[in-house]
Amino acid sequence: MDDLQELALPSTIVKARIESPDRTYTIHIPRNEAYLIKEIIYDNEYAIMNARRRKGPLRVVDIGANVGLFSIYMKFRDPEAVIHCFEPSSDTFSLLEANVGNLPGVSLHPYGLSDRRKASELHIHRFQTGQNSTKPNNGQYSGSIPILLESAAFEFDRLGLDAIDVLKVDTEGCEVEILQSLKNRLPDIDYVLVEYHFEEDRRLIDQILGEFHLFASKSRFLHLGTVKYVNSRLIER
Repeated sequence: MDDLQELALPSTIVKARIESPDRTYTIHIPRNEAYLIKEIIYDNEYAIMNARRRKGPLRVVDIGANVGLFSIYMKFRDPEAVIHCFEPSSDTFSLLEANVGNLPGVSLHPYGLSDRRKASELHIHRFQTGQNSTKPNNGQYSGSIPILLESAAFEFDRLGLDAIDVLKVDTEGCEVEILQSLKNRLPDIDYVLVEYHFEEDRRLIDQILGEFHLFASKSRFLHLGTVKYVNSRLIER
């Protein structure tokens, strides 16, 4: 905990305990973002349907994993879930590692994804780690750090991610590029959960996911919200 307090984060780190039926999770999270525990874990912001095409543990990819709350939520649903987490911010990654790095079946990757491999700048938000972005759209940033973005398609091939139950993408503006990179792999994914940050992106996301059905959405503002899709092949079975 003392080492974590030395990280360059927008607010003091607090520790919270999350109880599931099979274990207790200890979460280290910036104080300003502790409200996300309720939204993600207890309010079921990322709830999915029960239908699946495959048996066995859930296979999950979390792009923009932040401090790991979505991964813990997936472990609530299936303690045996196999999860790949991608997070490009080194300080946020340290919290992710502390929170879920020791969980069975969880693999952590300290870089972001896009439509191709490239160097980029991650702009650091003054108040929320979850709003760090390569595409800043307001003045609430304290600086930037260099990061590496890998090709999403290349990483899926390299890691053997060919049959995914749940894909979650929340990358503060890179969602369209990631989904376009994965377009040929989308038929093998059951659920796609995406946070959009621009209205034009929401429309493009809907086009890219043309073979999916929208089953839930939540809009926080006119330009910001979460959309959840299920593969049409799943509901037509």
